Amino acid sequence: MMIQELDYIITKYSGPDWNTKSTAIRLVQLVSEHKIFVETELAEVVTGRRKLSDKDFLGPKERARRNVMNSDTTDYSKYFYDLQKELAEKKEIRKMARAARIHKRQESRVDKARAKIEPLRQDDPKDSPDKTKTGLGTIDEWRDYLSA
Repeated sequence: MMIQELDYIITKYSGPDWNTKSTAIRLVQLVSEHKIFVETELAEVVTGRRKLSDKDFLGPKERARRNVMNSDTTDYSKYFYDLQKELAEKKEIRKMARAARIHKRQESRVDKARAKIEPLRQDDPKDSPDKTKTGLGTIDEWRDYLSA
């Protein structure tokens, strides 16, 4: 495939439209040299004089195909699933502990506030509602004041 592409470039830039330009002539020279190296390498691989490693292959499709062929590796998905589950449980425990601390703090604040407030004074039920004392006199005194 690569040799065919190199042949295409050599043919195109050797044509009459390009053979007068110095850059095209230099490109044809460089690509022709490169083609010789590629053909030599291909011959070495085909005859077995050179063995290719996995790093020699380019392209995501070829690497994926080779990874599937060499899938003798251990499956760690269960380990990572269990690890994720454990971390989620620890996070939930931390959230619950924080909520409990916040709730306890709020309760102690409410208790402190209640302790500061004096309980309302309960009048003796024997007293009539008209005789209930306020800070400024009895209710009867206020009624008299307001009706006057």
